[in-house]
Amino acid sequence: MDNKAINVVITGGSRGIGLGLAINFLKRNCNVTISGMNETRLKNTLSKLRKDFPNQNISGFISNITDRTEVEKLCERALEDNGSIDIWVNNAGKGQNMEYSWNLDIETYTNIISTNVTGLMHGSLAVMNKMIKQGSGKIFNMEGFGSNGMIRPKMAVYGTTKKAVRYFTRALAKEAENTKILIGTISPGMVITDLITEPLNQLSQEERKKTIKIFNILADRVETVTPFLVDRILKTTKNGIRIEWLTKAKIFWRFLSAVIIKRNIISSNETEND
Repeated sequence: MDNKAINVVITGGSRGIGLGLAINFLKRNCNVTISGMNETRLKNTLSKLRKDFPNQNISGFISNITDRTEVEKLCERALEDNGSIDIWVNNAGKGQNMEYSWNLDIETYTNIISTNVTGLMHGSLAVMNKMIKQGSGKIFNMEGFGSNGMIRPKMAVYGTTKKAVRYFTRALAKEAENTKILIGTISPGMVITDLITEPLNQLSQEERKKTIKIFNILADRVETVTPFLVDRILKTTKNGIRIEWLTKAKIFWRFLSAVIIKRNIISSNETEND
């Protein structure tokens, strides 16, 4: 990529990690297009971003990523606005309530799969065709709990989808070896967003207390993690890369130092419904 403004598309960019990524791309003088499903939230987010970053092109569209036609339209709109798609981040995802898989209704678990796997594949493959035509581009897919094969009760469906994300992305990177498109994954670790705080309300008091204790050792805020991720995305020239925030070394150090360093990332009050 040369000195021209870099054009970025982020699915699920109106809140959480997606919004954090958008803000940090804008801070680095990129143009940003975000998508979301909640019209009011999307409009409010766009209004604030345009106020904070008046010199960049910022656009946003309602887009259901489980519908390939809508994803294609998102690609076309981003191209119309900025002329190219240099970086595409498949961030949109759906979490799982802390519940045994056999207690989830069909609509719930199929929606998780459709969003986290099918939707991500729609985004990757639709923009891949556009990037091949333009001769360059980067596609990054968001990992999550289960990507590394870790298993936890009441997270079976979500973990399965994130394991699938890692496999699909690695396979796509292999297929892209003879192109000029770079494919990779982003592993943000435990980040305090609605995706992980809302399911806490389904836990017993004892389970909730234990989970919050782990979060306070390992979790981080969006504003801590996203600058690192954006810098690595912009700098990387390697196909098949995995950009990881919460490394094994960092995990080891945080548990080791937890006795003397008390991190207050999340409190019990923060997760309770009003």
